[in-house]
Amino acid sequence: MAQAPLTYSEFVEAFPAFLTSPSGQVSMQLSLSSRLLDPLIWGEFYRDAMGYDAAHNLTLSLLMSQDAQSAQQAAAGPVSSVSAAGVSISFEGSSTQGGNETDAWYRKTGYGQMFLRLRNAVIPAGMMA
Repeated sequence: MAQAPLTYSEFVEAFPAFLTSPSGQVSMQLSLSSRLLDPLIWGEFYRDAMGYDAAHNLTLSLLMSQDAQSAQQAAAGPVSSVSAAGVSISFEGSSTQGGNETDAWYRKTGYGQMFLRLRNAVIPAGMMA
């Protein structure tokens, strides 16, 4: 039997960092995640994957809406090193980590990395397009 999609209240209980996010934005992302992820492929992990996918995309969306600097950082990837006095920040490049464009997108947040970890444990390689 297919899992039911994650509800707004279940999502904010599991991901309390989004309690103050606009409920319409959260609901829209949950709806999108529920349609993009196949419950038959994910099985019992469907709701977990949906939560991490929605949290990842909401995080990037909120970062990009804050200001141009946050948007640039979100687009550049995770910070790999920081200097203080000379102000130097380096970002990880997705090409150094292998994988495809989808994997690079999910590596941009901790939630996305959890999504990848779950996907790699649940779905056999080559099964996802």
